[in-house]
Amino acid sequence: MPIEPKTSITNTAYQILAQINQNHVKTFTEDGRAPIENLYAAYLKLLEPGHWEVEIIAEAATTWQGKPVDFPILAFKTKITGPALYILSGIHGEEPTGPNAIADSLDVLTEMGKNRPVVLIPLCNPLGYFRKWRYLNKEQYSDQPEVEGMSVGDSEHLLLTADKTAVRRPKPANDTCDALSNFILQTSQNYPPEISVDFHGDILIPNGYVYSQGQAGAKDFLADQFIRIFEQNHIPIQKDGQTRFGEPIIDGKTGRQQDGSIDELLSADKIMVDGRIIPGPNAPHVFVLETPDADLPIETRKQAYKAVLKFLSTL
Repeated sequence: MPIEPKTSITNTAYQILAQINQNHVKTFTEDGRAPIENLYAAYLKLLEPGHWEVEIIAEAATTWQGKPVDFPILAFKTKITGPALYILSGIHGEEPTGPNAIADSLDVLTEMGKNRPVVLIPLCNPLGYFRKWRYLNKEQYSDQPEVEGMSVGDSEHLLLTADKTAVRRPKPANDTCDALSNFILQTSQNYPPEISVDFHGDILIPNGYVYSQGQAGAKDFLADQFIRIFEQNHIPIQKDGQTRFGEPIIDGKTGRQQDGSIDELLSADKIMVDGRIIPGPNAPHVFVLETPDADLPIETRKQAYKAVLKFLSTL
């Protein structure tokens, strides 16, 4: 549906909304997610009070149903710089809860932007979101893929091997993950990450859990707070056993993992760029939150993530 510009939105926002309108694509909405143009319109309202600014990280382009489609991947930064809270969402396109919860939390984010440094990437994979595709090139996850899923959240081209002598992947898995990883490195100069929270979800798990990738691993006190917020908002928690990828879970949490993700990049103390080992972003507190998406309505999951955002605003 077309979006009418409002006089209180900047010219940059006008241009972005016009670009969104030109795509004329229909978002998959059968799971309760909002149309993608509604998300962009909501996010850009953060610019109205004047505490946030927007940057286009990359253009996500493809051909869909015989016509070109092009969505900008947006990052919002507060005008206040310094040790920052990072909020990421929508890495996987079939996981709509985070992008929708952020769009419903503009009041919290607006207030947050007045008082502290924040970096927000609310929709990392717009091409996946509107199609309900997990990856740029594949609809679903498979543990025996014939074709590798091109994840926008991969940072292995910067992350060190176990012996610290090389990167795990000789070049970026795709242009989008390259742009997102570079944005993190560049932005961390003026907004060094202190806390990072990445909103995920999974239709293949019956209970939620929290990855804690920061310096304290599963012992990070904030991980316990996220578990508490999940439980208070009717998200069942897996207390022990393993994640579906085989990582051990203790009290609903799993510790630091070498999973090649952008979250691991945020927590890395050393990385390799152009053959040189340099300091990484080294965020002390890095979390990936996983909701069980198959059996819970999106409204329940959204309420949990909105509660997380409200909690983050109090730190």
